[in-house]
Amino acid sequence: MKDLTDAVQQALKDNNYFSAMFIALSLPDICGSLETPKEKNGARAKRWFKENLGPKYMPNNRYEVMLNFRPDGIATLPPGEAEKLKKEPATVRFTPEMFWSLRNAFLHEASDKNKSVKFHITHSRTPMMMINGALQLSSIEFCKDMCNAVTRWITKMQSNAIVTKRITERAKITNYINDGMYIIL
Repeated sequence: MKDLTDAVQQALKDNNYFSAMFIALSLPDICGSLETPKEKNGARAKRWFKENLGPKYMPNNRYEVMLNFRPDGIATLPPGEAEKLKKEPATVRFTPEMFWSLRNAFLHEASDKNKSVKFHITHSRTPMMMINGALQLSSIEFCKDMCNAVTRWITKMQSNAIVTKRITERAKITNYINDGMYIIL
């Protein structure tokens, strides 16, 4: 799995945001399949997204937004402001259903919209916000968050021998085949 997260990181470093997004949007499918291969594709990808990225992308209140995207700002809040923010609902959420919608539109049609949601994919540092009814999503921040979520998930799965075995058996790109033969073209 590290090869995939490394590919995302390299694509970001190269400012190749399309490649980074294509891989990042595929990772919940891949991880979900490794974890629960009999579960239907859409359901498992949305479940994986919710479990691994939900706390960050589906905050319940403005305090959680700040905690997720600007944690350094929490220490500078005036007294009582944190409690006030905890009572104010979050104004932006990227739900598993929205993720699945973007994933399908982007991977299958190279599109950033569907029937119900329009997305603006940027390479800014602002993680997400609503602009004129469209969800602005930073490809840089989203891809980094996805890679971090996959890394945490791998650590969590280390105690699951079945999932660990599936991870080692997935496709690889290499010139070594048949137990060590090296192909040079």
